[in-house]
Amino acid sequence: MKTLKFLTSGLMLLTFCLYSTSGFAQVKKSASTVEVKVKVDFNCADGKALIEKGLKKEPGIAQVFADAKTGIVSVYFDGYKTNREKIFLAIEKIGYTTEHTPSGRKIIKACNHSVDVVKPDSEK
Repeated sequence: MKTLKFLTSGLMLLTFCLYSTSGFAQVKKSASTVEVKVKVDFNCADGKALIEKGLKKEPGIAQVFADAKTGIVSVYFDGYKTNREKIFLAIEKIGYTTEHTPSGRKIIKACNHSVDVVKPDSEK
């Protein structure tokens, strides 16, 4: 009788361990998809294309939708691979300011439709 109880307890323990381990493995494999919406200073089709194409090259970014009428950029990304701050910096690197860009930060504008085009020192 003791042997049967021991085997049953061992089997239950083994089943529990295997089940819980497989659950942890799934958490590590699955991506944490996050959405961020940010106001970006652009208003033309060229800017839309530059932002969407440029952000899709960044690690962890799955989808990008830029609305030229509202200036809102929606970004869906893997929260394990990138974060909001990296996305905002990537937008600045492309050549646009966001609502989170610190005042005074120099951005080399990607599109010349803006009046305040800032050229790098090498082009002046």
